[in-house]
Amino acid sequence: MHSLPTDLDILNNIYRNYYDDFILFDEDGGDTRGRESKIYVPINVGRIAKELKTDETIVYTRLFLHLNRRYEFVDSRKGRVFFFVGQLGVHEGEILRDLVNFPYLASVLADLRHQDEDNRRNRSLVRLSVIAAVVSAIAAVIAIAVQMLGSNGTPPP
Repeated sequence: MHSLPTDLDILNNIYRNYYDDFILFDEDGGDTRGRESKIYVPINVGRIAKELKTDETIVYTRLFLHLNRRYEFVDSRKGRVFFFVGQLGVHEGEILRDLVNFPYLASVLADLRHQDEDNRRNRSLVRLSVIAAVVSAIAAVIAIAVQMLGSNGTPPP
């Protein structure tokens, strides 16, 4: 069975692979790849899918239909704020495709990482509780057996 990457897997991959592109944007001169804004960073969905060992359509759909719909909102001053944009204008005759709102992605990723840490911590606590319950049950069985057998190791008459 093929692995199904989580939102956290996809966003971690994007952050790791495109952080340098984000910070190298020159506010005065723009970007050699046609970026006119530092916020929206073009990503290669095929590359991300390959690294995550899944189909490109799955990654694209998760970004465009799932995550974008989940995190898109309307700002009263700036209008709609997108998480992922499938197409954002044209630069030198080339369509700008597959861009992610990188600072927003960083915020969502931080939140998902925090949730993941909480989930791991909770799972550990549940495991410890189960172990404690099993040990208590074993101790109870031993105590009952000792009481039934009496102090000399033979069952009472």
